[in-house]
Amino acid sequence: MSWINRLVGSLRKRPLENNLDDELQFHIEMRTREFIASGMTPKEARHRAQRLFGNQVLLKERTRDMDTIGWIETLGQDLRYGLRSLRKSPGFATVVILSLALGIGANTAIFTLIDAVLLKMLPVKNPQQLVLLRWAVPAGQHPMGSRWMDGSTWEEQGKGVGTSFSHPTYQEIRAHGTGKAGMFSGVLAFTGIGDLNALANGEASLASAQLVSANYFSVLSINPAIGRTFVESDDKLGSAPVGVISDRYWKGRFGGDRSIVGKAIVINGVPVTVVGVTPPEFFGLRPGSAINISLPLSIQPLILPRWDPKVSLFTAADHWWVLIMGRLKPGVLDRQLVAGLDTVFKQSATERFAADPEERAAIASLELVPASQGIDDLRRQFSRPLLILMGMVGMVLLIACANVASLLLARATARQREIGVRLSLGAARGRLIRQLLTESILLAWLIVAIGLALGIPASFAATHFAASTISDLLYGLKANDVTSVVIACAALVVVSGVAGYLPALRASRIDPIVALRDD
Repeated sequence: MSWINRLVGSLRKRPLENNLDDELQFHIEMRTREFIASGMTPKEARHRAQRLFGNQVLLKERTRDMDTIGWIETLGQDLRYGLRSLRKSPGFATVVILSLALGIGANTAIFTLIDAVLLKMLPVKNPQQLVLLRWAVPAGQHPMGSRWMDGSTWEEQGKGVGTSFSHPTYQEIRAHGTGKAGMFSGVLAFTGIGDLNALANGEASLASAQLVSANYFSVLSINPAIGRTFVESDDKLGSAPVGVISDRYWKGRFGGDRSIVGKAIVINGVPVTVVGVTPPEFFGLRPGSAINISLPLSIQPLILPRWDPKVSLFTAADHWWVLIMGRLKPGVLDRQLVAGLDTVFKQSATERFAADPEERAAIASLELVPASQGIDDLRRQFSRPLLILMGMVGMVLLIACANVASLLLARATARQREIGVRLSLGAARGRLIRQLLTESILLAWLIVAIGLALGIPASFAATHFAASTISDLLYGLKANDVTSVVIACAALVVVSGVAGYLPALRASRIDPIVALRDD
């Protein structure tokens, strides 16, 4: 019989048993008739036919073994026995389940948060090709003085680094970096401008906004959910103000009205025409800071004239206010290709510090850092606390596993007489280990189910708690995120292995004579 038929027989046990009984009775009846025909009485014929077939129970078991997959049947028996055993020990089951469920729930919550903050890549095409440009100076130097407007500076490996550049520098890097000999297929610029006053349909609200170059969405390969993104003509001084809104802002503020494209939103007193909506998975390049509205860089004099009304930020080399990100061409891996861009950067920076030799000498170099996960301000700030917290809850889970293992050992000791009886009756030690381990796995599945029920809401609670201080930490976090399930299942392996196998192995090594001896 094929393995498929054996599998069907294992899953449909009752029809198989009925068929075996019918077939056995048929053969007994046929033999009985033969013996009656040979001159025996019906009683003698029936008795001889039954004796001819021998032990009918053993015969059925051998036939069943050929028609089924044995371990599936024994697994079902072990599961039913395990459930009955747990039902008889509600106190033990409650303590074990709650102890480990809390540990798994805590690990699931913290890891989900770590995944959202530290591990997730940007939801764009080929995010591994994205790099962020930054400058480096000797530690303690700050070449931008009071002209710094966006980006950030920090100390790293004995040097000071920063991420903001002037607009002329961006234009020069884009021109040199995207040519035939350049290393980029595209270079974009953007800058965060915080919350702006937004008026739509007569209702005022605050909206998180950013200024971006016209090629921002095309370089990132972001296609709009509806409408369009920016074109080069949108990012020209004097062009009609246009904007692209996020899916979250579109649904929350406008109820998902598809007719929003072409309508105007008044931003800081300036009517801005909505030309498109970004896809729901895209929140921007800064994890933890969801952008509601993206506007062209050229709109800055209208939206934010207070930044510096005396000069144009698009021509001034001494105003550092945009961040620059590039997409490497396929196959470009050699970071030495940045040398040409470094020269362009230093020439641009020299214009700013021509009158100050000390600051001009302080400029070190241009660097490229991977940006597949976006701008890492949030990760740099919270990576260590989150990893420490993950280590703490992981230790709590290990302690809980050790405690549960002790409980299982104590329970196995209390069941020595039962195990001794089974060994005396001929049960194999491997079969006993499997049965005890099945009980542990059954417990583990119950624990994981409760742990997930606690962990997923806890991850959202932790996210919202963090969001109260670090803006919007819902970046990439979904209610149906499979990460939580994967982590919980990994914890299941630890629970069932560490807390189940060793006690089962020890319990099966008892001496049946000692176990059955009355004290």
